[in-house]
Amino acid sequence: AYENIFPEVFVKIKDMPMKDNIRDLRYTHLNKLIHVSGVITKRSIVFSQLKKITYKVHDVEAEGDFFVNNFQDKKDIKLGQCTSCQSNGPFLIEKSRTIYRNYQVVTIQESPSEVPAGRIPRQKEVVLLGDNIDVARPGDEVDLIGVYMNKYSLRLNVSHGFPVFSTTIEANYILECKMIPVERHLVQFTIPEHEERARSR
Repeated sequence: AYENIFPEVFVKIKDMPMKDNIRDLRYTHLNKLIHVSGVITKRSIVFSQLKKITYKVHDVEAEGDFFVNNFQDKKDIKLGQCTSCQSNGPFLIEKSRTIYRNYQVVTIQESPSEVPAGRIPRQKEVVLLGDNIDVARPGDEVDLIGVYMNKYSLRLNVSHGFPVFSTTIEANYILECKMIPVERHLVQFTIPEHEERARSR
C-alpha cells in the first residue's frame, strides 16, 4: 500500500501572489493564509508533539483520534468518558498506539531592506511541522507561506490585566532565498570599415 511507503502526504502552497510585511500583520489576518519573507534569527531543537493518543480502560480499548490542533495547550489531555463502555476510568495510555510528530519553532525577522528608517525590525515565531523541520537555519533569508494564528499567553494577560493573545505563524511552505550570481555579459563591438582601412594604412 502507498501508506507503507509514505505514511503522510503534505500538501504545499507556493507562488502566492499577495505578499505581506511582518509589521503589517493585524487581527484581520488571523486564521488566514499569509505570505511573508524575512531572515531566520533563532531556531529551537526538534521536539516530539502529541498527535494521536489511544486510551485503554481495563481490557477494553477506548480509541479515538485526538489531534492536537492547539500546539500551545500544555494541559493534560483527558477523556471524560469511554465511548465504548461508558466508563469514567481510570484510563491508561496505550503507548504503542500513541503517535507523535516533529515540532520546531523558529523566529523570522524583517529583512534589513524592508525596515523603515529609524525603526526596529519586527519578528514573529514560526511553527514548523512535518517535512518543514530543519529546512532553514539562522541567517537564511526565506520566503514563508503559512497560517497566521493566535495563542493564549499567560504572561501577557498578567502584565496587561486583560485578555491578550500573542500571535504566531504555522508554516505550510518555506523556501530559502538563494542569492543569484550576477552574470557578466560580454558586449561585442564592430569596427566600421573606414576605421579598419585607416588602421591598415
